[in-house]
Amino acid sequence: MSGRGRTYPPLEKRLWAKVDKTPGHGPNGDCWVWTGYCVDNGYGQITRSRAQGGRCDYVHRVAFEIHYGVDLGRARKSGPLVLHHCDNRPCANPRHLFLGDDTANMQDMLSKGRKVSADQQGSANNQARLTEPEVRAIRADTRALQEIADDYAIAVSTACSIRTRKRWPHLR
Repeated sequence: MSGRGRTYPPLEKRLWAKVDKTPGHGPNGDCWVWTGYCVDNGYGQITRSRAQGGRCDYVHRVAFEIHYGVDLGRARKSGPLVLHHCDNRPCANPRHLFLGDDTANMQDMLSKGRKVSADQQGSANNQARLTEPEVRAIRADTRALQEIADDYAIAVSTACSIRTRKRWPHLR
């Protein structure tokens, strides 16, 4: 578990050190929230040791593996998906996680009303964190993307995707 002279704590210790188990998080107040790095899609991410391939993996997958003692294989490329009962992407509470495949994931999304249709674009989407005026302001803002991201509490990549119209493309 060392690389270039550094020794890293075991994956399990690093994982749980960055999980906030304080009550009050998530829809029912019992989510365990990852406080470390999250990718742009909202899922927590952790790097495995070099002995484990040194790859990045989603926190909820690693939490599931550690808690239930299973090896799910490489992230997303093979093996089952780990889905959330709570729909809280940074949640690592193993009691909120369950295994499924792409079909189960789509059925779960549809049953919970998370599928975005054309009439749910922009702020009509229940997962939107920005409003149309904020998106227009971001597009017109000439400051550095990092400053914009900090002001709107979004990722730099999100600010960039808004500016380049990869996100909110329907908005003129």
